[in-house]
Amino acid sequence: MDKAAVSSLIRSLLDGTTPLAPAQQEQVSNTHADARKILVLHFQAERLKALLSTQPEFFEGRGYILQHGDAGTGFHCDRAAELLLRFVEDGGTAEAAVQWIENLLRTPAADCLHITSLWGVTVSATIELANDFSLVPFHELPESKTKDWIYECASAVISNPLVPRFFTDTPPAALVKRFSAAPFVTADDGLFRVPKKGIADEANEIRLALSCIGPSAPTVAVIWTQFLNPEIARAMRGFVNLQPVDVVPAIHHQPTHLTAVDSASIVNAYIKTSGKLRGKLDVALGRLNRAVRQQRMEDQVLDIAIALEVLLTDNNPGEHTYKVSLRAGLLDSGTPEKRLRSRAIAGALYTLRNNVVHGSHVPEKSEFRGKGKRPSHEIVNEALQLVGSLTRCLILRGNLPDWYTYEL
Repeated sequence: MDKAAVSSLIRSLLDGTTPLAPAQQEQVSNTHADARKILVLHFQAERLKALLSTQPEFFEGRGYILQHGDAGTGFHCDRAAELLLRFVEDGGTAEAAVQWIENLLRTPAADCLHITSLWGVTVSATIELANDFSLVPFHELPESKTKDWIYECASAVISNPLVPRFFTDTPPAALVKRFSAAPFVTADDGLFRVPKKGIADEANEIRLALSCIGPSAPTVAVIWTQFLNPEIARAMRGFVNLQPVDVVPAIHHQPTHLTAVDSASIVNAYIKTSGKLRGKLDVALGRLNRAVRQQRMEDQVLDIAIALEVLLTDNNPGEHTYKVSLRAGLLDSGTPEKRLRSRAIAGALYTLRNNVVHGSHVPEKSEFRGKGKRPSHEIVNEALQLVGSLTRCLILRGNLPDWYTYEL
């Protein structure tokens, strides 16, 4: 890059030696005062872009992708022009700005943090998990513009009575993984590539695995990549990934506190699962997470029933209510009385499930074997606990039972 020419143009643009064209000056004067500075920077960047496009780094439209884990950010001469001007406006020299761009494009790797912030769960201190992930209290995350922005968003809705309590605070916790984005700079060849399974997918799997503790409803708030080197972070746009919440919990929903022992043991065992067991666990955990957040009991019943079926049924013939309730009792490692109760809970839940799928509402009370009629909400709450327990059992067990022999 011709450092002298680029530095000279930056200085002349910012000190007014190279003024805006008359038409541009008129457009600026007709713009709202709050937006004038942004528009001036845009016009100045257009002049600088024209020069940068003649430099070897950006000649004939050449550009780059700055990698940050599962995705990348485009970096072309228009972005470079804007950043060079901002660098000087922030107090740097034009020469230092040009040197910064050159250093950036020669960076082989960048140390980053993947951060998936979570509603629905709290932790007292950092919990180390498998695959180099940790579960961190949100307030202990490194400072960043994204973290500040989340605090500002939460404070803006905290007094709104229409916003569920779930969302009025900052996310209490976050899944964090440190990694190296390498290679950091790659050529932009204009080709779209289907993303492979990445760090965000790993974080999502761990999030779901944590659902069986409590059970709880760890729910994604904001996902972002944080660069540890501020000189690299300067080049990034600060993109965040906002995940839509499919089931919004009730206003009074309270987060579940997670302990280090439970969280680490479940996650460490879960990531070792694979094949048919992993597929069943993923579906069941997703339904369990939704069931915790559901506001209508009918929806809770359906999610819990689906989770039970996925975990406890197979392709062998047999009536589902009988199979599910029997196997729920068999998997329970407690006393004979507790195993009978687990079987009764599963059977009672299936009665409620049949009511719902055949067009009825959940009755106020429902039949519970050996106990007569019990309040339906108590049956649903116990069934929710049962699914959490069975899911934890299968995760820690690491394999599916051979039901043909297990039922003997």
